Amino acid sequence: MRYTVTMKLLLRRIFPIEFFERPEYFRALVLGLLYTFFLILQLFSFEKFPDVIADYHVGLPGLLVAIVLTFFEAASLPFLLSTPLSKVVRNLSRFSTLLSAFLWLGLATLINAHGYTGNAGIFGDTLASANGWWFVGFTGLIALSALLVVWELPARRSVETTA
Repeated sequence: MRYTVTMKLLLRRIFPIEFFERPEYFRALVLGLLYTFFLILQLFSFEKFPDVIADYHVGLPGLLVAIVLTFFEAASLPFLLSTPLSKVVRNLSRFSTLLSAFLWLGLATLINAHGYTGNAGIFGDTLASANGWWFVGFTGLIALSALLVVWELPARRSVETTA
């Protein structure tokens, strides 16, 4: 009992009050942690990540696709972590959240339709994962989660810009 009370007090000190009033913030935080997990694993072995993507044979250079995927995953983090942002930056980060999820869903669908059986690549080359229709389902759930978070996450106090 004492541990529970202590942990609740600790969490109340760490997170802003909005996180306890609206559950949407925690959903966004969980998705942000998942994106961070993907990003860390992809960047940890980034020298091999373009080769994993190039094995998909999607008609684009593997390095370009790898850079675009990691860029949009990183750009989505300010929105998912509910950072107070200007309206323009918040919307760009929201767009990045959706784009990265749907890029992965599109890649998963495409490579499964072509019968690719190698590393799925969402964890980079750090954690090899077998490709299959589970990968389409997994990326589909991420895309649905991204849609839900983008749909319902309210803006925190926006930063005023002078332009």
